[in-house]
Amino acid sequence: MIPKTVLLAGSGHAHLEVIREMPQELVAKHRFILVSPSTKTYYSGLIPKLISNEIGAKQLTIESAAYAKSKGFEFIKSSVESIDEKRNNITLQNGENLNFDILSLNIGGTPQDIKTSCPLTTVHLRPFDNFIEGLERINKAVESIKKPRFIVVGGGPAGVEVAVALKTRFNKNQKLGAEICIVTEGERLCATYSESISKKILSAINSIGIAVNFNESTEIFDQYILLKNGNKLEFDFILIVTPTKPSPLLLKPIDNSLRIAANIFAVGDCAKMQNYSKLPRSGVTAVHQGRHLAQSIGQLLEGSSPKDFKPNKNSLNILITGEEVARAVWGTSCSFESKLLFKIKNWIDANYMQKFSESLPTSPKSVTQI
Repeated sequence: MIPKTVLLAGSGHAHLEVIREMPQELVAKHRFILVSPSTKTYYSGLIPKLISNEIGAKQLTIESAAYAKSKGFEFIKSSVESIDEKRNNITLQNGENLNFDILSLNIGGTPQDIKTSCPLTTVHLRPFDNFIEGLERINKAVESIKKPRFIVVGGGPAGVEVAVALKTRFNKNQKLGAEICIVTEGERLCATYSESISKKILSAINSIGIAVNFNESTEIFDQYILLKNGNKLEFDFILIVTPTKPSPLLLKPIDNSLRIAANIFAVGDCAKMQNYSKLPRSGVTAVHQGRHLAQSIGQLLEGSSPKDFKPNKNSLNILITGEEVARAVWGTSCSFESKLLFKIKNWIDANYMQKFSESLPTSPKSVTQI
């Protein structure tokens, strides 16, 4: 068998699953390379705990470069600048050119371009590296404000969890207190769920003091948003938690086998599926894609054709909706809320992180870059 080069561009949740599940006999026969602008990956499931000040950034950090090396992958710290499909070649931001036999892209989506007149107090959830820096900036500034006002832009599950995490944090610090509100262009929260579940989520967050403004466009002025009724919604800090768009490197959607070409895959937020346009762009989806992708890469290496990816008809999502309270949503219309679910989510998150620490060397400093 002629050894082949498999390039994984990006270290998101999908590619972490590929690294974890790729059979070692295939890694030994072929050259596997992980390319990423960072040696770390942040687990999105623990972002609410970071915001609520229950954990530090280190506790949601996966040493993805070190983990990849422990599994026999090479690591290059850079990002993809361009792709030449005909020549099976990518150009990296550092100027290096790499040839590949199989390429997979998990490079994240492009954040929505929301203009702001106050960049120092505006923090975008993605990319996570920038968010963590922005959150540290908020943490330093917020102590000097008697009753900080936060606006969360975005009414999806992530926006709800960010708002609830902020409320949880400041409920524990009665000296500060806080005003939290969500602004969304949608007609209801978490629009991918049924209308009944949306109403229950709204009721839950209203009950803990989070207001919601629906059907609003977002134009950020100097410490306020101008609402459609002409009123100014003032803030001290604003967090942008809107969905990302597919990467500009992908000029077309991926097919049912997660490919844009015979030997080029794309997964996660960077890609949109041609026949599943409403598939949630979430961590749960990325993990499912990653497990399928590991099998597909193996099939290509062994000379067979990858099978189609079939999204789960119903998947389980657990959404934090209050202090130590969570709502489970199965599919789009079945859900219930309890404190036990909050504990189950904590167990799931801890179990997920444990998967990527078992194979690590005692110190991530042992990672070498090429």
